[in-house]
Amino acid sequence: MIKISEGFEIIKNLSETLQNNIPDMSFNFAIVKKRNTPFKDWYKMEVPGETASKQSGVYFIADLEENILYIGKAGADNLGAEIWSKFHAPNKEGKFVNSPIAKWAPNDVYRKQIIDGQVLIAAVVIWPKEFASLVEVYLHIWCSMHGGLPPLNKRIG
Repeated sequence: MIKISEGFEIIKNLSETLQNNIPDMSFNFAIVKKRNTPFKDWYKMEVPGETASKQSGVYFIADLEENILYIGKAGADNLGAEIWSKFHAPNKEGKFVNSPIAKWAPNDVYRKQIIDGQVLIAAVVIWPKEFASLVEVYLHIWCSMHGGLPPLNKRIG
């Protein structure tokens, strides 16, 4: 598994490579301020951040050691909504029991992390927004070539 910081570095390297070799296919990006506390502690705030929730980009769901468990994308200026779609509203106890990503988790450890909100969220805003899909697929392929997809991703793309 790759760490959040490695994911950011891979995006930076892809951006620079395209800019230097295929300028017509280049994109810009900005890392959204990463919160270092579990999602359960701040989910009532704007996700992933006030300026980013209505933009396009890629996002990471990671364990508390910053190992990326899931790589997703939002290509329709809906980064916040796309992240929320993986969790759904918590129940009265603050558990994300209706999370679709928890339902397809490959084991109980990952399932519990998602349901309990014991995960970190990190995001990168990408423009033009059409490049969000390219970056997501590139990250998936990079992971596949370096040990495998993150455990909560079922497939590339």
